Amino acid sequence: MITTSTEITDDVHNVGGLRAWFAVGMLSALYACSFIDRQILALMVEPIKRDLRLTDTQMSILIGPAFAFFFAVLALPMGVIADRFSRKTLIAIGVAAWSCFTAGCGLTMNFTQLLLARMGVGVGEATLGPGAYSMITDYFRAEQLARAMSVFGIGVVVGSGLASLIGGYVIEASMTASAIHLPLIGYIRPWQLVFIVVGLPGLLLSTLLTLLVREPARRKPPARNPGIIAGTLGRQLRHRFRAYAAIMGGFGLFSLFGYGAGSWLPTYLIRVHHLPIHIIGLTIGLATITFGTIGTIAAGSINDRLVARGRIDAPFVVGPVIGVCFLGAGLLMALAPTPTIALAGIVVFSMFGAIWSGITAAALQLMTPSDLRGRVSAVYMIINNGMGLGLGPLLMALAVDHIFESSLAVGKAIALVGVIAVPSGILLLWSGRRQYLDAVAANS
Repeated sequence: MITTSTEITDDVHNVGGLRAWFAVGMLSALYACSFIDRQILALMVEPIKRDLRLTDTQMSILIGPAFAFFFAVLALPMGVIADRFSRKTLIAIGVAAWSCFTAGCGLTMNFTQLLLARMGVGVGEATLGPGAYSMITDYFRAEQLARAMSVFGIGVVVGSGLASLIGGYVIEASMTASAIHLPLIGYIRPWQLVFIVVGLPGLLLSTLLTLLVREPARRKPPARNPGIIAGTLGRQLRHRFRAYAAIMGGFGLFSLFGYGAGSWLPTYLIRVHHLPIHIIGLTIGLATITFGTIGTIAAGSINDRLVARGRIDAPFVVGPVIGVCFLGAGLLMALAPTPTIALAGIVVFSMFGAIWSGITAAALQLMTPSDLRGRVSAVYMIINNGMGLGLGPLLMALAVDHIFESSLAVGKAIALVGVIAVPSGILLLWSGRRQYLDAVAANS
């Protein structure tokens, strides 16, 4: 049973200590697990298309909207639960759920079954963001928060990188390996086995979370009147609309480009540059894990140093710089005339691919009252995943099919979406700086 927040106790003097960093490490591991489970499908487009006889558009629906829609529908209710009950228990239940649905993807035999399983993954993963962001904020001081959120965000780059490494070798094996027989299940294809294998570790991690991580004390008790929950959230979002729109929408447009490009990058390298899939998986995986981790930690540390020096508007300083570098790397990668230049672009792209995650999360938490952080985090996850996973892969697939009308135009589609999304995100981010400063001051 999920306990109410009145039952939660912790040592307030341990804020920012070893216990806090251990908890962030565990939550980051869960985040990595979630990204493996959601992203592994994008690395297995070709064998799944071949075996289930699907189109590019059907695959884009499975990669993006099938997950993102149910993630969005459930995120806000999960945010309400995170604001009122044990966040740790909520996350543990969600991890177990999405792990089972991921394994279930390996038992599917057609588009409809895989669609339903992907929806289930979205439902389970809707619990992690609202619960984790709220917990981490209560574990750390303001001048440590972006760094802590960036450590949590490492789960994105590690999970995406591992998905690339795993997916590359699975696709390579699927070209020659025959079906595998499993007891009680029967014969399955290599890509189906991957879903089963990557889904199982989450069950272990959910148990470890329950046993080893303590729920932090909330800095301020949440509102007790359930009748005013929606109104309170609505008033907060309306009152600080320009600031929330700048942070959520601006960085959300970065995510649209990042998720979309990442989802179609392996297919682009196969179709346009004719690279073997195991080389693609190895390059993307190692670059994402290595350079993505470096970039994410560096961005969070720079943001925290600026905040410590009095630059409360640090996200509005760091964010546009990230956007310019991110777009430049994406264009180099997507329009590269040779495989070597494309791979070099991937290395740089990987460094900036999720670099803003900690900065965004910290900014939203600092401008939001403590009793609304779970719900505001849920709104952010809805927008970020809706724009990123929901629209990114789909827009690029539609550009390939209906604008360029060529399966070899994947790189051009990536570039087209990037030159529209990223500059728009920078402009939107700049538009809310003053309102953000007012919101942080009022919440201090």
